[in-house]
Amino acid sequence: MPQLTPTGFAVVNTRFARDRDTVVHHDARMMIMVPLAGAHAPSFEPIAGPYARDREHVYRGEEAIAGADPASFTLARHGWAHDARRSYYGAEAVEGVDRASFVSIDDMYAIDEHRLYWYGRPQPCDRASFTIIDTFFCKDRERVWFEGALQSGIDAPSFAARTIFYYVDKHRVYERCTPLPLTPEETSFPAPAYALGARAVYFLDTPLPEADPASFAVLANNFSKDAHRVYYRDRLIPGADAPSFAVTNYLESCDKHRVYTIRAGEVVVLRER
Repeated sequence: MPQLTPTGFAVVNTRFARDRDTVVHHDARMMIMVPLAGAHAPSFEPIAGPYARDREHVYRGEEAIAGADPASFTLARHGWAHDARRSYYGAEAVEGVDRASFVSIDDMYAIDEHRLYWYGRPQPCDRASFTIIDTFFCKDRERVWFEGALQSGIDAPSFAARTIFYYVDKHRVYERCTPLPLTPEETSFPAPAYALGARAVYFLDTPLPEADPASFAVLANNFSKDAHRVYYRDRLIPGADAPSFAVTNYLESCDKHRVYTIRAGEVVVLRER
């Protein structure tokens, strides 16, 4: 640990301390105080959170933000900051931000008149039609993004969420970004992880082997069944008697022949009945 002298010593905040000549920063990973290279101790002052400045630099933790102007640097919301010359996300400069129209929406999204920013990464966007669908997807009138990545082949105007896993446009059904051979008109969603088509049943992006959509039912704890078969997640349970099968509690299920439990993600026979 660097040795600070009593002369001019001050605790700046929970992250920084200084004496007359040296500034130190708390390294949370190593649980030690480390020198802040190049910092000018007499002019060093906190801004807020992990941000601080001296007469020449702005710091985010132990990192000097390249090119940031200390005199005009101000914090905005959700990790954004601005100075007289440019904008920043975290410690990274983001060029070309239109400050007059810029809005930070949440921790993921920001937008200005011409661009969408996902965690600071800019992409062209139509602001007037921009919509956040959920944690994963957003769209404008022409484009759909998944976690900030532009998607191809999706009809943006009709794209919508049906569950936390399934989405549709006017042409097809998607499990997140994966198109499935299901038509929106013939597909229902009896539970968040299940898509019930006219000729197939899916658990997430996997078809359930030989499942009969007409008699299919979702049970508790990721079990399901049709008139003849029982499934756990996307797997058939061999030998299970579908008519009598029931989930009895979080750990156990049964049919007229056996009691089952889950071990290491697999259905196993606990005992015969």
